Amino acid sequence: MSTNPGQFSSLDSSSSVADVQTFFYSKGPLVDPIFEPADGGLNRACRGASAWDNSASYYKVAYAASVRECQGLCMDSFQCKAFEYSPGRCELWTRKVEATRSASGFHCYRVLRDGSGFTWSLEPVNAAHDSACRGAGPSDNSPSYYNVSFVKTLDECNRWCFSTAGCAGLEFHPNGRCEVWKRAVGSFAAVSGYQCYRMVRVAANGGCNEPPCTCRTAQKGEACYVNTLWAETEGIYYKPEWYPGLTHSSTFEDFQSFLFETNQGSCEQPPCRTSYANDIPTTCRSVWGNEAKDAWSSATCGARIEWCKSDTGGSMEATMAEAKVALEYTACEACWPWPKYKAASDTKISRKRGIAMQNFKLTPEALATLSQSLNWGYIWDHTPTGTWRGGPDLAEWEHYGLNFVPMIWGAAQEQLGRAENEGLPAHKMALLGFNEPNFPDQANLSPSEAAALWPRLQKLAEKAGIDTLVAPAVNFADYDPIKWLTDFLQACGNCKIDAIAFHSYTCYGKYLQDHIAKYKVFNKPLWLTEFACSDASSMERLEAQGQMAYMREAIPLLEQDSSVEMYAWFSYFADDWQYPIVDGRNGDAGLIFPNGSLSELGRLYSSFAAKEPISPPAEVLSVS
Repeated sequence: MSTNPGQFSSLDSSSSVADVQTFFYSKGPLVDPIFEPADGGLNRACRGASAWDNSASYYKVAYAASVRECQGLCMDSFQCKAFEYSPGRCELWTRKVEATRSASGFHCYRVLRDGSGFTWSLEPVNAAHDSACRGAGPSDNSPSYYNVSFVKTLDECNRWCFSTAGCAGLEFHPNGRCEVWKRAVGSFAAVSGYQCYRMVRVAANGGCNEPPCTCRTAQKGEACYVNTLWAETEGIYYKPEWYPGLTHSSTFEDFQSFLFETNQGSCEQPPCRTSYANDIPTTCRSVWGNEAKDAWSSATCGARIEWCKSDTGGSMEATMAEAKVALEYTACEACWPWPKYKAASDTKISRKRGIAMQNFKLTPEALATLSQSLNWGYIWDHTPTGTWRGGPDLAEWEHYGLNFVPMIWGAAQEQLGRAENEGLPAHKMALLGFNEPNFPDQANLSPSEAAALWPRLQKLAEKAGIDTLVAPAVNFADYDPIKWLTDFLQACGNCKIDAIAFHSYTCYGKYLQDHIAKYKVFNKPLWLTEFACSDASSMERLEAQGQMAYMREAIPLLEQDSSVEMYAWFSYFADDWQYPIVDGRNGDAGLIFPNGSLSELGRLYSSFAAKEPISPPAEVLSVS
């Protein structure tokens, strides 16, 4: 990889390994830039020095399906200072945006604060061997993509790229031809002698997340040991807010590191990270001998994991065995083999994670907060504009960057008919089908009735440029949901159905896993569009603390299961849902308050690690 010239200027041939590590560590973690809406952002087109200053030399054009995707392109584009988005079009500005102009449907955002902890490098395409740069495909080589010069060396071509605003890559030939590309290098063509490189953003610390130092794990009898042990066994339960980024599953070393980094607890050195024999994760090792008891048997966590790995238990791989036991036995929760929670510095969000919530209970302040925690949401309607009892309209949803997903709730005129009259919001990630059609008091449609209506949904989606259609969302009822979907798919043989939707109101992760397994029979991506704890047989988990216990099991499971494409927590507080669900009671499952602050459950929901992390949208710092 070719790097920015001069970035190692503080090092020389006499520098030690510790000097090099210190150099990289000093770069800090990768922090994304922060964007601000220019003049409000919404319905504004970016301009240079004045509202009429719009030279094509100020920007390069790319395709993006959303404001968020356009923002991501800007973050990954060398010297991008702002971006302008309109449906399908993304302008990446390398000139400072000093003015805007009113333009319906346009969005303009500029960099408020530069990111840090990263550098720009030229990454070889096809090992930079006999490869000429291309755009979208091997034959895409428009002269408008690049500028040509003749140089003596690759290093000289490299320097020209880094001195050119918006350089996206370079192509070099030993005869001296140097192309500096302004368009993203997306492909290559096999051409003898040519070398191709694309510009990429990489962490500047080279993976050195800790300074060179002598580590020492605290020993019994030492003040650091006493304080660390208290934090691990009592403090995290008594005052979890004292330990941001740590959880009940964090290790002794995690707690000592925290006390060392925050200059607390007499911990003057970081711990030495150790690994246990047999590749057992540290956290799992700590509960290996715990009793894992159920109604039929009693065994240790370790014994159950080993049994799952045996021929009798299913010959599972170690990680899958650990995941199964961790999910089924609370005493073994620490054996979950993947990260459960984000690091304190991690601002990314999960591509999968969403919210199901009535629109009139949302506010602009709530949307601003949710957009920094979640990727999408829906409200059981085809548009938030003009909905029953009000709430933020579509422009506000888009202004704050929370992806709105439309739904056709039922077949009635006020649902399907109104959507046909008004149309759907354009270019959304999906269209959700009917809501619980196998329930008499919900959409109440037979499989054949739903199949007969489905072409109308397809036509709506096609007109709005929506590519993904999600099947009607079913739940357990007298008409078995698997049977209903099977009958529907048979009746709708030529229909476009890209994913299966379902609801689940169990209160334990192991039962949610069972529900997911049932819907995998359809061999399509799964959308869990309503879930929270609401089960008459699990009243102990209806309160907020019980919801949190369920969430700690469910979210890591949903993140790791590749068959689950999207999921949305059903957000409602015990006192604000007008339809009692469990014996006249409701669960306390609300995520967000009208003032935009997250509930304790909402903070937990946003804290889980993402298997498919994405950057949140440009944060709107003030509510307009």
